[in-house]
Amino acid sequence: MPLNYPISVVVGPAGATIEGIDGFKLVIPPNALASNTTITIAAPVTAPSLRGKTMVSRSYGIGPDNLALARDATIFVPYFSQYEPQRATIVVYLASSPTQPDPGGWVPTPQVPTEPGKMGGTTSRLHSALTAI
Repeated sequence: MPLNYPISVVVGPAGATIEGIDGFKLVIPPNALASNTTITIAAPVTAPSLRGKTMVSRSYGIGPDNLALARDATIFVPYFSQYEPQRATIVVYLASSPTQPDPGGWVPTPQVPTEPGKMGGTTSRLHSALTAI
């Protein structure tokens, strides 16, 4: 059942799918977490500068920030409908963490197939800011 923001759900080793009321979805696969962990999702959140890129979705935050996962999670981000003609060029980006090469910048995710109106990506860490660009 889609949830209103902010979302807070305890997820354990069995994994879970968490969906926001606007269609945002986070899929944490089985064995990605070793123990029960409270996962939070907020929207919208303040995002780092896009450095000339165009944000085509709301910005979301998933916590705990920088939590490492044993298996990649999949993120589905709904984008604004006027950008459907550019669907092939839309990518989910994550705000880079302080330990990455471009702190405060953006890192593209590997893309995954999804339904119209959303873009999907995978990540091995949760991030305080993400958006579709």
